[in-house]
Amino acid sequence: MNDLIPGRVRQVELVKKYKPEAITVTAGGNDAQFSKVINTCINLRPTEDWTPTCYLADSAAGREALRNFVANQYEPLKKLYTALHDASPTTKIYVLGYPQFINADAADNQCKPNVRLNKAERIMIRESVDYMNTVIKNAASSAGVKYVDVSSALVGHRLCDNSDTEGQIYVTGIALNGLSEAQESYHPNDGGHIMMANAVKRATNNQSLRAFSYCVNGATICPDSGVEAPATPQYFEASTKKNTQTVPIIPTTGKRGTDLVAVAAPGTLQASSALRVTLYSREYRLPDIVATNEGGVEGAIRIPADIEPGFHTMVFSGTSPSGEPVDIINFVELYASENDKDGDGVLDTADQCLYAA
Repeated sequence: MNDLIPGRVRQVELVKKYKPEAITVTAGGNDAQFSKVINTCINLRPTEDWTPTCYLADSAAGREALRNFVANQYEPLKKLYTALHDASPTTKIYVLGYPQFINADAADNQCKPNVRLNKAERIMIRESVDYMNTVIKNAASSAGVKYVDVSSALVGHRLCDNSDTEGQIYVTGIALNGLSEAQESYHPNDGGHIMMANAVKRATNNQSLRAFSYCVNGATICPDSGVEAPATPQYFEASTKKNTQTVPIIPTTGKRGTDLVAVAAPGTLQASSALRVTLYSREYRLPDIVATNEGGVEGAIRIPADIEPGFHTMVFSGTSPSGEPVDIINFVELYASENDKDGDGVLDTADQCLYAA
């Protein structure tokens, strides 16, 4: 809403200019790295039992990282909702959460081939969406705008739900036949958007967004000073608390047997401290690197030539300036060759599903 691709208008500026009577807002998931998390998990080469489970669902450290990605959205979301109100004080603001789009309780064989997430990964997604929605709800209440719960809007029509009628799944699975289609993966389709719209109608007692009143005396904002950031759900709890950050990997894609360059700002780490570097989901130790004298990172990392092509999670485990453990995480695509990224012998121009066995 505030920071978009160059050339795109910031949506908050549109609110300021046109001052609509009501708006709906859904935000937070991208900043919490949801798309990268899912992309990393689904692009592993599948096996008969859908292993390996991706790092973020298969380890306490991975769940810690997810927890921090989500928890860190609370204050920015509050600021966003407040900025929207400041831009147009007469506008009613409805904040939508995220729908649960996949059945975490289904058996793996109930999921169709375009899902490619095992049960542990689906549970990770369910718990992450639940936590994200709680963060959004509390941020909305604290800022004084209306939260709309759409978490169950797609139940019965999610990926891995039983449905005997073709066309009754209202979420797009993996779609890799082009950029626009790939961007639709794991998003509601037309039917899903109708179900979400119906959830909004129920939340407003079938009144229009302009007419519905969620604050006394028709006010458009009613902050609740007693609301704080939510407690961490048990799924994400760990005995050792780590700070988790994301750091740019330059480039975010690379060929096996070449170098990726990790860069982090000065002051991120303890000066001249050692960093353990690990690739997941199959754990693969890489040579340690050392933080700069200013506590930053500027290190070339040699990617082994025999690493499996696909999307990987790169974790730098080190020490913060205050002496606390810190994990710096990002997501990288490692390919076999420029013309055959997954190394399966099929040129990318003819390969309809990269990284699929």
